[in-house]
Amino acid sequence: MKIVLTTHGSRGDIQPILALSLLLRDAGNDVILAGPPENLAWIESRSIRFSPVGNDFMAFVARHPDVYTLRPAPAILRFLKRETIEQFETFPALFKGADLVLAASLSFGAASVCEKMGIAYRFIAFCPQVFPSTHHPSVFAKDHTRSCRWNRMTWRLDALADRLLFRPMINRCRRAIRLSPLRQSGLKHMLGSNPILAADEVLAPLPDDVVLSVARIGNLQLPPYNTLSTGMRRFLEEGRPPVYVGFGSMPHRHPRRLLDLVLQAVRSVGQRLIFACGVEEKVSEDCYMAADTVHSLLFPNLSAIVHHGGAGTTATASRSGAPQILVPHILDQFYWARQVDRLGIGPESIWRSRLNRKRFEKRLRAVLSDPEYTRRAERVRAILKTGPEEDVVAKVLS
Repeated sequence: MKIVLTTHGSRGDIQPILALSLLLRDAGNDVILAGPPENLAWIESRSIRFSPVGNDFMAFVARHPDVYTLRPAPAILRFLKRETIEQFETFPALFKGADLVLAASLSFGAASVCEKMGIAYRFIAFCPQVFPSTHHPSVFAKDHTRSCRWNRMTWRLDALADRLLFRPMINRCRRAIRLSPLRQSGLKHMLGSNPILAADEVLAPLPDDVVLSVARIGNLQLPPYNTLSTGMRRFLEEGRPPVYVGFGSMPHRHPRRLLDLVLQAVRSVGQRLIFACGVEEKVSEDCYMAADTVHSLLFPNLSAIVHHGGAGTTATASRSGAPQILVPHILDQFYWARQVDRLGIGPESIWRSRLNRKRFEKRLRAVLSDPEYTRRAERVRAILKTGPEEDVVAKVLS
């Protein structure tokens, strides 16, 4: 089969689709992966054909370090509009001759173009929160601790935003390729009739009121593409397991100030620190700054993992057996923070807008002094390790 996979967003949106591309290619399929152009070298290094679509996503993100606030919302909407228009213009040639298109994340134009061309289409979700349910709020809501009534209200507001903003944008593009306007919500159109959920059941149970037929394939783990650096291995061997702090693709206006906050808190509880910042350097006996590090190799060597709550990072951290502290910034990161709290493998999260040394130090002391966090994290790790092997390719192609 000729299969086109398309995704748009940060590395957390690209990496699981790259993992699936490798599985589909190794099963004998003709595979093309499409996404933001900055991923070209990385994806082609794994011998997957790559087609750039749209503009540099990470360059856009870097220009908006306050992404966890409402300030950049107008700029984000303008960016997404431009990217959607480009998808509608690029996808027809890219999809030509395809037997199946698999779309993920911000690939807003894929469903409509597949409809126009008569190509089989499936959407891949990384989090159950995209499926409307009374058991969780809309992906745009941060608070996951309130009632079903609150959750229903957030979905009504989501539907209103769809009607005023998202659906008109899609319909303008549909008219350009001579498709009738959508009568259903843009979200329902994008999800399609048979979506795929790439998340582990223990971390992301599917609510019983989700009406769609959802095929679960589990979290898509990319095989290690590198080893830990010599400096990193040496630092790990020099003392007790350190604390890791890294916020993935989330930008920060004052990275040095953030490092100072984190390092002071980690030192106050007598721990060492690995801080992910894009630069590799040992800055002191108790602090190592890390660049591009393979989480699956590093995380089992840590005493605690502090991260932003991306779907992939949460899944990999949960496979390590170390407790987690989540600092969610946007969207489904608040969902994953709630799941970590629900499973007891980490304390209550700290929203990025509320992060300070006092709150961070309090969470650190909790996870490092209470062995129950580690015991529960080990139990979750064991479940994820011994869970049934899933025939991912068969489920995706069924």
